Amino acid sequence: NLFVNEENQIAIAKYRANFVLDRIKEKYFLEASNLDENFRKALAVKTQVEEQKLTIFVAQLNKIRYSNTLDKDGFIRFSEAIENGISLIKLNQ
Repeated sequence: NLFVNEENQIAIAKYRANFVLDRIKEKYFLEASNLDENFRKALAVKTQVEEQKLTIFVAQLNKIRYSNTLDKDGFIRFSEAIENGISLIKLNQ
């Protein structure tokens, strides 16, 4: 990943999470202020993806919102989860 060696990984991750959530709002018309079980269920319905498959994706988005630090390994895990989620919900199509 391009930003793995950046010092401020949490800022990059937060920016990316906000970007992804904005895209979800635009494409699926979902409110993303609370990334809870209701959000996950609604996203599953709109995307026709099993809710269980969205658990890690939504959890990572939620975790980044409330984190103040992120190490290199955490950034890699976040990036992988986000890429998998984007692919799963076909956000780039």
